[in-house]
Amino acid sequence: MGRQAANGYRNSFSLTIPLGLTRAHAWDVLWREEGQRKWLGPASRIHLHVDAQVALCDESGPWRQAVLVAYRDMAEVLFQVEGLPGWPAKGQTRLSLSLCDSGDPHGCLLRIKETRIPAGGLQAVSQYWHRRKQLLQRLDRRLRHRRENPRQAVVLIHGIGEQQPGEMLYSFLGSGVLGNKKSSAWIKPDRLSRSFELRMATLNSDHQRPTTDVFEIYWAHIIRDTTLDQLTSWLAGLLMRWPLRRVPVNPPTSPPRRRWTWNVPRAILPLWLAAWLILLGVLLLSIGTAVKADGPAWVLWLVSLPLLVVLVKLLWQRLGLPLAINYLGDAARYLQPHPDNIAHRQAIRTEGVELVEKLHDSGRYDRIVLLGHSLGSVIAYDILTHAWARMNALHQSPTLRPRANGDGPFQSLRRVEKAAAEKLEEPRLAQRLQHEAWKGMRVNTQPWLVTDLITLGSPLAHAEFLLARDARTFQQQKRNRSLPTSPPWLEVKGPDTPEARRHPYPRLRFSYEQDYRTRLGDQHHTFTFCHHAAAFAVTRWSNVHTPTRQLGLSGDLVSGELAKKEGFGRWIVDRAISPQPMRFMHTWYWRKERGRKEESAERMNQVKRVLRLDSKEDLIGLNDEIPAFTFLSRLD
Repeated sequence: MGRQAANGYRNSFSLTIPLGLTRAHAWDVLWREEGQRKWLGPASRIHLHVDAQVALCDESGPWRQAVLVAYRDMAEVLFQVEGLPGWPAKGQTRLSLSLCDSGDPHGCLLRIKETRIPAGGLQAVSQYWHRRKQLLQRLDRRLRHRRENPRQAVVLIHGIGEQQPGEMLYSFLGSGVLGNKKSSAWIKPDRLSRSFELRMATLNSDHQRPTTDVFEIYWAHIIRDTTLDQLTSWLAGLLMRWPLRRVPVNPPTSPPRRRWTWNVPRAILPLWLAAWLILLGVLLLSIGTAVKADGPAWVLWLVSLPLLVVLVKLLWQRLGLPLAINYLGDAARYLQPHPDNIAHRQAIRTEGVELVEKLHDSGRYDRIVLLGHSLGSVIAYDILTHAWARMNALHQSPTLRPRANGDGPFQSLRRVEKAAAEKLEEPRLAQRLQHEAWKGMRVNTQPWLVTDLITLGSPLAHAEFLLARDARTFQQQKRNRSLPTSPPWLEVKGPDTPEARRHPYPRLRFSYEQDYRTRLGDQHHTFTFCHHAAAFAVTRWSNVHTPTRQLGLSGDLVSGELAKKEGFGRWIVDRAISPQPMRFMHTWYWRKERGRKEESAERMNQVKRVLRLDSKEDLIGLNDEIPAFTFLSRLD
């Protein structure tokens, strides 16, 4: 409202705007560039520096010139504002914009007061600020709606074989693992993918689960035209692996002792030995037949051998070769970094990383889950690794403040480092620490949204056999951070001195610091980043597998535990599914089985637990802490 001063020549204008934001969040929304453009006009550029020359803008451009006289952080900004054309000479006004408490712990008040307005100028001032009020209240409503209605994305990655586009997506929807009925899912075109073949599904929110979008990364069309030479060279490399190796005895003794152990994973060992027995049997049979053959028997052997070769060749070409190439060929091409395979590996990873980045950039999502089955679990691991390496050092120059629970800006991350340095052996407790660290980083505007990596029937259980030449090479790849682990590989930071040992932060770390200035008042802060291979400082890893029985004839010999001593880290939660007698369980992790409701329900529940889709309350609470300005650029 406006009122006339006692002298009759000057007027004042005041306006109070209630906001559904705390003072700290409202301050950033008002004065960050992205916030100014939404309530003061697209051309607004007000920098919080004393004596800064600024312009008050509206939708059409600059309205009045001003000088910033003073400001108090999260409290008040004072301007000396030039008059409009037609006002008396030197007709400057005093403008105050202040934030104050409203009695609501989740809200505040913005008070606008402009004084020394000359006669005839009050109407223009009133119209300008009432228009700002409308824009600011509209912005406030949209921010509140965005923060109170979280959304999550689940990204599915299929395994080997002649998969069809959407096959895994529809299978998941029909299984009920996502906690829905298939008819309740909205099937839509996948506008984030470059393929017109793909669809996405949207599951409506309920009292526990936020709105959930389910995507599929389809890669079967990328690996094509696998040749027999490529397949046999890969298989030959696995078969020629030396079967035994010596490892140090644990705990170490003096003098050091070593023991023999298998250099082939135990689940695969029966198959590996059977392959060698068959090869040796055929070789010995051929040699024995040739040596003992005499007279007519030798002629019979000579005549029957070509017929046997022709028969075996026909069976192989009609049955064995297509099966081997279409299934094992995918693994041979992706797992082997041969020059012929690099382009295919790059194309698959690029598809996945681009989708993850688009999900981040869309601004619609508060959480992302990556789920891979079989070879798709290896692809999911690679996608997470490379996407994190492109995003780990990003933030939006926040003004660092303590969290609502009293933690310092990076205290939860320090707890993860301390637990890793102390070799915490409880993976479920470690995952709680990882999730709290993720929340702390999100509150500090680090944009990473992938909370969980889920692997089903994963060949990563045999990584030392499939991804490296031997176990020693596999350990070296983890040490040099080529293969991220959970927890991340620790490094020694700083000098080893008594003062350093008394320092509250551990010397064994996977993080580092970097200074920066905020965009409000050029305040100096220090951000703590996790290095490029430390995705699992803030991302949980859960693995569902089926143990093998009966020499690999029951269960899933492709899968296995990942948290074992020579695996990918002790913080991975391994969940085992009971194997069925004489049944290969590799493709049954989320599929219903007629007549076996209890077994099917067990498998479904294991996958449901690791998906953690009932995250609505958790995400709403987190969004209340995340600075509101981070949502501004996504409201266009």
